Amino acid sequence: MNDFISMDMSTFTSGTMETTEAVMLGAEDDLHNPIEKSSSDNTSTYIQNVFDDFQNPDLGYLVLSLLVAITWSIYIILFNSRVQGRILTAILRRFFKTGDLVIGSFSLSVLSGKIMFRNVVYVTEDYSFRVVDGILKFHYWLPYVKRELSEDMSHCDHRVWLELNGPELHIYNRSQLYSKLEKTFGLEQLLMSGGGKTGKTDEEEEVQVAQTQAKDMSFWQDWRDLIPVIKIDLNMARFVFGNRLVASTLILTTDKAECCYSTKQAACSLDHFMHVVKSKAENFRVILAPSPKYTGVLDEPPRYMGEGFVVMSSSLVNFYHYMDEPGVVPEHPQTMRLPNGDEVTASAPVWGLDIKCAKGTNLSYGPWADRQREQLFRFFFPQDYQTMQVNKGPVPGEVRQVQQFDIRLSILSEATIDILFSKEKETNAVHMNVQRGSYFEMTLPWTVGKDGYTTKINGQLFHVDASTSLQYRSLLEAESLDYCVNIQYPRVWNHDQTWDLHFNSSKATYHFLYAHKEFFQDLIEDWSSRAPPDLLHFVPYTWNFCLRLHQFELITLANGYNWVDCSSQHQANAHVAFCGDLFELKFTLPFVDFLPETVTLKFLMLAETVDLSLYLPPSNTSRNIIASLDRNAKLVDPEGRPQQPFTNDKWRKFCKLSAGWIDCWHVPELQLNIGYIYHPVPPLGPSPQANVSTPEKEELLLSPIRAPNRKKSPMEINKSIPRELFDPTSMNPDIFSVDLHISKPSEIKLYGSVLRLFINLKVNAGWIDCWHVPELQLNIGYIYHPVPPLGPSPQANVSTPEKEELLLSPIRAPNRKKSPMEINKCGSTY
Repeated sequence: MNDFISMDMSTFTSGTMETTEAVMLGAEDDLHNPIEKSSSDNTSTYIQNVFDDFQNPDLGYLVLSLLVAITWSIYIILFNSRVQGRILTAILRRFFKTGDLVIGSFSLSVLSGKIMFRNVVYVTEDYSFRVVDGILKFHYWLPYVKRELSEDMSHCDHRVWLELNGPELHIYNRSQLYSKLEKTFGLEQLLMSGGGKTGKTDEEEEVQVAQTQAKDMSFWQDWRDLIPVIKIDLNMARFVFGNRLVASTLILTTDKAECCYSTKQAACSLDHFMHVVKSKAENFRVILAPSPKYTGVLDEPPRYMGEGFVVMSSSLVNFYHYMDEPGVVPEHPQTMRLPNGDEVTASAPVWGLDIKCAKGTNLSYGPWADRQREQLFRFFFPQDYQTMQVNKGPVPGEVRQVQQFDIRLSILSEATIDILFSKEKETNAVHMNVQRGSYFEMTLPWTVGKDGYTTKINGQLFHVDASTSLQYRSLLEAESLDYCVNIQYPRVWNHDQTWDLHFNSSKATYHFLYAHKEFFQDLIEDWSSRAPPDLLHFVPYTWNFCLRLHQFELITLANGYNWVDCSSQHQANAHVAFCGDLFELKFTLPFVDFLPETVTLKFLMLAETVDLSLYLPPSNTSRNIIASLDRNAKLVDPEGRPQQPFTNDKWRKFCKLSAGWIDCWHVPELQLNIGYIYHPVPPLGPSPQANVSTPEKEELLLSPIRAPNRKKSPMEINKSIPRELFDPTSMNPDIFSVDLHISKPSEIKLYGSVLRLFINLKVNAGWIDCWHVPELQLNIGYIYHPVPPLGPSPQANVSTPEKEELLLSPIRAPNRKKSPMEINKCGSTY
């Protein structure tokens, strides 16, 4: 027993000791890595609990529903709109017979009446339309109110609101028009006929549209009552015109545009109503940008700004587009009563666009921009060289026709206008500042009459301040400048065109410098056509100019040796100025013959109340002498009576008498006729053809049919006339004639400085030994009263009646000769 107990005790003791050792070792391990031990226990416990919970079916359903909800949420948030966009694209493609339509995403909210879309692209053979994203809201909760057809809807609440981000409309082709030209010229049909449209003429389509409009006016009234106002917001919008076949692409951009469409009462009671679109565009710009992938000859612009040449930029522009919905022509003509009581025939439906530019308006144009405009116009509106048909007026029962499209551009704040051109890659400019109230109007006819049609352009610039890029910058200052251009186009494309240009200005000061001659000559050469003359494309036209100035100043520089002080302040220049109340210049530029031998130009100048004034700088030694003579001179008429000096109650801005100007010559009325007959020498083609004159070119062209039957080269023809043997005097000279007529007596105060300044003016203008007068006839008539000297003093102090009494006194009683002193004393009445 004791042995058993001792054995058990030993066993217990040993077990206890082993257990104690194990616990101590475990504790030691736990002391060394307690975190790993607890983590492993928690992980194993969590896994065991999960496996135990999976045996519960309710928990499995919960997890499955959560996974389905998460998947559905991800689909709704990220993929549902895209799938709906694909579905909507497939549906709409069935209705769009032409082009390709893609909608990236689409979503609809019925409760808020909202439609959202993204990445919308519609591409046709003529244009493409792209939108980054947009929102369309339809306020269906607004009440439906029945209104009259002619009622003004602009005050109503908008039911439809559309917002587009990044819209871009790119027009790059006119396949239907080009296909029509192919049929007209009998060419092979290489282009599509405008998207599967039937080959109807324009007249048939217009008649069909007019009849449809006349029948379906009830539809217009229904939708106008449902949607009286539509608001559209455009963010970062772009409108592009051009492709890779033209050198420049026209781009219209705006950062933000707010548009509103509504209707109001028509201008004439015979029409139904007027469509009105009001828009406000911020940071609006018109740019001529280089066309990508253009492979033709590049014409560098005079100036780049950002994407290209900026034609127009303004911080805020307001657009107002209006168009009458034409009514039906009545059976009996109707008249309208004006506010003054006059009765006139009812006016045609109106159609126009008003543009108002606010602050920060800059306009840039020039020869390069005009060439790009011409190239774009020829591409999108090609000429068919057909005789235009006269539009027949609508008969009673048909829809009335729009006669013209009116465009008006108004400036609401100070603006700048730049005319830019290049000469040997050097940019030159005419810079003008104009004030608020300036405007530009253009009328484009929409019908063709028996004599063709007339395009009218007119406008007015207020407070014009123009300068050039030359070192002497002053050019023109005027209170107002009116311009009017009437262009008469015939029905036949190569018949005579007439351009009438009228310019009126008031209170104008023009600074003339001889450098302006070359400056504006470079501008005209850059603006003129660079293509050689072509008889197949020759169009005769005549330009009629009329310039009228009211209260003007013509300032010229008359410094010696053509020296000009170009400093901005305190200039030391001598001036000769022509000031007057009225100046009128008329001349005609006839371009009616193809390569004429001579061209005759006639200039007619009329001036009224003209003064010749001179100004000497303070550094001139004659300034004080002439000023003293002008102040103290006593003028008398031919009869010896005192005469008042030149009147000072005339308008002067630059040539003020208080600033040191002196009036030297006064002419009440003046007429100047100038005739100029010159021999034009146009370029005949690219080199070396351009170096061949007209008779030599004729020989070059006719040489293949002459013996020996060998075509001559231009070099051979040029060698036939050596340069050293060419005599310029053998050519016919140009004829220049001047006829000056002064109808009323003029007054002149002749100073030596006047002649000197005129000589300097002649030298500065380059007229040195360039005039040869073979015969000159000058008739001068002058009636004066001579006063001969009467003898030595004191006889010289006796007048003629007194001298007669002095000579006859010896033979009179009493027979005593009187002395001159006695005669003066008795004859004096002072």
